[in-house]
Amino acid sequence: MNNLTRLKKMTMVVVLAGLGIVVGLIEIPWFPIPPLGAFLRLDFSDVVILVALVTIGFSGSFQVIILRTIVRRLIMGMGVTEWIGEISAVSASLLLMLSFFLISLLIKKDQDDLEKKYSLKEYLTTIFTVTVIQAVLMSILSTVFITPMFISFLMLEQFHVSMFGNFMNDLIEQTMFNSQEQYLWFSFIAFVPFNFVKGFIIANIFYFTKPLVLTLYEGNEKVN
Repeated sequence: MNNLTRLKKMTMVVVLAGLGIVVGLIEIPWFPIPPLGAFLRLDFSDVVILVALVTIGFSGSFQVIILRTIVRRLIMGMGVTEWIGEISAVSASLLLMLSFFLISLLIKKDQDDLEKKYSLKEYLTTIFTVTVIQAVLMSILSTVFITPMFISFLMLEQFHVSMFGNFMNDLIEQTMFNSQEQYLWFSFIAFVPFNFVKGFIIANIFYFTKPLVLTLYEGNEKVN
């Protein structure tokens, strides 16, 4: 990779990280079953990560995530709840990268071929993979790690990084939850529909905007 190519990639990383921050400011409240989903917000900044995947590759996308995280925290604060939310955002972005790695295996394409136009089979594979991974794995991460950290910081006397250990005892003693089963049901109802819808929407937005993105990117490459 020559110096000009490195400079172009670095510029793309900076631009996409900035775009991800701006897009992330647009949030839609999640409302199906208040108050279970009252704290959740739909945002589509991860579409930018998918754009990064098809323009500057996996390593470039990872750099976008790191830069987005650092700049967003410098601008919006370094509080505990902000960092917990950032951990959740980074996890969602990394799962998108995992989704595309699995897609490349399922449809037997190399990483460099991910930008080519999908057939109907590839479209369905993409939507299904992204949606399922977001719905299942993000819901598990939220239940096991993210939510216990939020609840611990806001409601409990002791901070917990996961639902294991003494978290459940403290949760039952100090909050409205009466049992572990009640907490698990709360997490299932709150997170699975939310992550399913978010994954589905992000995958479809990316799929239908990808041709325009690639046309603009390839046109810029030819000009330069």
